[in-house]
Order: sequence, then C-alpha cells, then structure tokens
Amino acid sequence: MNRLVIIGNGFDLAHGLPTSYPEFIKNYIGNVSTILSKSSYDDGLIKVPFIQYLPDKNTNKFERSQADGRVRYYSTFINNIINKGLYNNWVDIENEYYTFLLDIVKSRSTDEESQKKILQNLNDAFGKLKAKLEEYLLREIEQSFTLSPDPSISSIFKDEIDKELMESPKVVIGEYPKKTVVLNFNYTSLAEKYCSRFPRDRKSIEHYYIHGKLNDFENPIIFGFGDEIDLNYQKIENLNNNQFFKNIKSFKYSRNSNYQNAISFLDLNDFQVYIMGHSCGLSDRTLLNHIFEHDNCRSIKIFYHKDLKGYNNTYYNISRHFNGKKAEMRMKVVPFDKSESLPQVKLERKDKVNNL
Repeated sequence: MNRLVIIGNGFDLAHGLPTSYPEFIKNYIGNVSTILSKSSYDDGLIKVPFIQYLPDKNTNKFERSQADGRVRYYSTFINNIINKGLYNNWVDIENEYYTFLLDIVKSRSTDEESQKKILQNLNDAFGKLKAKLEEYLLREIEQSFTLSPDPSISSIFKDEIDKELMESPKVVIGEYPKKTVVLNFNYTSLAEKYCSRFPRDRKSIEHYYIHGKLNDFENPIIFGFGDEIDLNYQKIENLNNNQFFKNIKSFKYSRNSNYQNAISFLDLNDFQVYIMGHSCGLSDRTLLNHIFEHDNCRSIKIFYHKDLKGYNNTYYNISRHFNGKKAEMRMKVVPFDKSESLPQVKLERKDKVNNL
C-alpha cells in the first residue's frame, strides 16, 4: 500500500502563516495606504492620487480615497477582488477569475475585437495580481517566519497503515507505506521541510510542488483555474482564441515532469489519500477527480479543520469530484469518527532586525 499526502493552503494556515487570499489583499492595501501618506500610487492595478487627509479623520488612506471616489481600478476584476477581500473577508481569486472568464464567453453584446480586448485586460490584471501574490509570500512568509516542522504534525506523516481501509483485503495493519508521495499545492517550502525529516531507511518519500515554487525559474508558480470537467469549459474550447487558455492550470503542468510523475505514482499500487489542508475546491477539479476516482485509490482520509463542520465542508467539496460514482465515494472517504483534526501550531516569526 502506498500513500498520497495532498497539502493545501490550510496546512500553512494551521501553522499560523497568513497565506489566505484576504490576508494577502489586506497586506497589499496596507502597503498602498503607507505610500499614499507621502505620494500618489499607481501599479497598473489601481491608481490613487495623493490627498492630504487629516490623521484624526482617517488612518487608512486607501479606504478614505475609495469612499471619496478617487480610486481608479484598471479592471472590474481587480475591483471585485479587492473589495471582497477587504470587506467580505473572503475571496477565492482563482474561482473569481474563472467567473469573469465565463462572463466574457457568454457575452453576446460585444463583437470579437471588443471581446479580445476585455480578455486581454482580464489576463493582464490576473498576471499582475499573481506577481503581487508571489512577492507577498516571499516577503511575508518565506523571509519572515522560521519554517520548521512541528512534532504533532510530523507524527501524522509517519502514520502506519491501519484498519481504516477495512474494505481492502490487501491492507496489512502495522506496516508503513511502501512509498509516500507528497503532492504540495502550496508555494511555500514548509511541507518540503517535513519531507526532509522523514527517515530514509523507513520508507521512500517523494515531494512535488505541483503548483510550482516561489522564486523558481524551472518550476514557476501555477496560478489559475483547473476544472476541465465544468460544463462551460467546452464553450471555451470551441472558441478560436488561445488566450482563454492562458491561465488554465492543465496547460501549465507541461512546464516540467511533476504532474506526469505524480500521475504515474497512482498506477503503481493501491494507495490511500491523506487530505491535509486542501479544501478540494473546484479550481483543482481536473487533477483531484483523476486521483479520487482512480481504481487504485482505496481511501481518502480528511485531516479536518477544528470540528465536524470543517470535516463536512471538505467532504462536500470532495463529492463534487466524483462523476456519478457517489456509492464509490462513500466507501472511500474515511468517516468522521476515524478521521483526525489537523493540529494548530504556531511558527516563530523571525526578528525583523536580523532580516535587514
């Protein structure tokens, strides 16, 4: 029996790292406000003139400028992302991008040339936002925290195969997996540091940054949408415009062999899946569907956030990756009473003086 450990953003959040999209947006706007206290601001995403506000009236120059109607957004997409991140405290940038992409596809009120310009504007804005996100993760996470493994989570990685797979006669209780692959959907190096601590004489470990790694030319970050199963995706394929594919994840996987190596692992032997911090949302549907419905997939164990609600939210999302095989899904997903919560730990922030 092999094991596939799927790492998502909840893994970094469980370590106290501010890696959520709303935290990124709030940090971005905080930096804008700092600049606005001295000069105007323009980064190709938003443009704000310098206005001398009295300190007692406003401490956030961006929000005050927005209330006064002085903020210019270079795209409706960016307007939507920033306002949802700031005021709703929730935004999924990749899903939001796909929604805007489909709006362009469905629009019948624009001619072909106008459609191309709108699409170009959306892709340009998405690309600039992606660059801002990578800068944020490098500065605020990789360079600001001591990314070290925690014993309470290390023990999960080292779990033996147990009797959670009672439906499989091939399971041997009390043995370690023959091979473990960590499929890391994050950009940070935290999960890789856990892998480096695995005892090599006990089991074989492979780690793949399936969505790329920060500041890595050979494996640049993949940021976009990956649901080729969506019924609307066929409409995109029928259009004679390759720019619609620019931020579809499936086409980015061919940059290196990580995707093919991970898929080849599935064919080797029976495997169990550990979900650690991945919401299993639709933005990764193509890949997750392939994993969950694979004939060799024997079980899917959720390391949930906090409680039953966290377990159910992930379970609901997993169900969307099974195409008409719900009975198979119910046999594969490990019940709540045999699942575990992902421990919440707190990593140490480096002394900023030492980082200068």
